[in-house]
Amino acid sequence: MRCLAPYAVYLSLEYVLQKYNLLTEATFAFTSITPKTTRRYTNALGAFYYHSVKKDLFFGFEPKHYGKNVIYEASLAKALFDYIYLRMTDLDSDKIIDELRLNWRNLKDKDLKLFYRITQKSGIKKMIRFLSKLEELTDGHTIG
Repeated sequence: MRCLAPYAVYLSLEYVLQKYNLLTEATFAFTSITPKTTRRYTNALGAFYYHSVKKDLFFGFEPKHYGKNVIYEASLAKALFDYIYLRMTDLDSDKIIDELRLNWRNLKDKDLKLFYRITQKSGIKKMIRFLSKLEELTDGHTIG
């Protein structure tokens, strides 16, 4: 999906991963993705983080209606992609992957397949290499 958000931002990372029970720990910050500059804001409502990605990676979200408001939210597969892409420096390290503390088995086949397509579309070598590791983490589910 192309950018429809009026402020060029969509909710992703920990919030979405927690929503789908992929994170093993609670998180209280709201992390969004933007093609603009990375920023952090804290106010009475909480902590809000905005991580910058290149425009080619600014997709994979849809509008969600909350009362009279519309918030753009990443799919589970795109939130996982964003999380790994932004958080991991060494995708070949089992120790670093374990430190993510994700419930890999909670990923459904449709999410794995979408993650695979997003990763292939990105063309990012470290992410493409991670696909074989992901098959191990999900007990050999075929994702391609």
